Amino acid sequence: MLKEPDWDAAEALLIEEGHRAIENFSATHASELCSTFAFGVDYSFGDVMICFDTSDNSLLHAKRHEARTLKAWDAMLGTEKSWENAQYYIQRDRLCSSNPHTADFKYPNFGRLHFPDWEGYFGNDQLPEYPDPFGHIIVLMQKAVSKLVAARSFDQLVVSSPFRVGVEFPREDLGLVIMKFLNWPSHHGPRV
Repeated sequence: MLKEPDWDAAEALLIEEGHRAIENFSATHASELCSTFAFGVDYSFGDVMICFDTSDNSLLHAKRHEARTLKAWDAMLGTEKSWENAQYYIQRDRLCSSNPHTADFKYPNFGRLHFPDWEGYFGNDQLPEYPDPFGHIIVLMQKAVSKLVAARSFDQLVVSSPFRVGVEFPREDLGLVIMKFLNWPSHHGPRV
């Protein structure tokens, strides 16, 4: 019988260490304008990185990403048969207004957690393909993000408007998923 990791213990540790990292970042980088907090998940190896990005760094990498993406689109979509895979190219590389990769964050390894039971679980040959067990990681990370937000953990940071809270998954079809925006700028349009 395949033994599942203790998801509740993992959630508690993510929240505890996430909050501790936010406190430490606030104390050591008090003047930094923070644009994004993210967990970077490598579930196959049981690793979760705690990452912070700043507004200036985020914009720099968003501009670089745009230049690379437009160059790739021109190359891939400029051939006679490019229409055959056009959807794939557009879905694979999308433009974004912030840094799309935690590895390029200004502080990509501010904290690290290791869950050794994930390695054995996700590396087990008995692991079913359907339903995809990766769903446990998505739910776990969403709960951790929601609880950090509900606890107002990010209030101690100097944050951009808006401020992003996300999770980067090691799958090409997901990448960095923003799970919550905080500190929305005011606007005069219709109310949500």
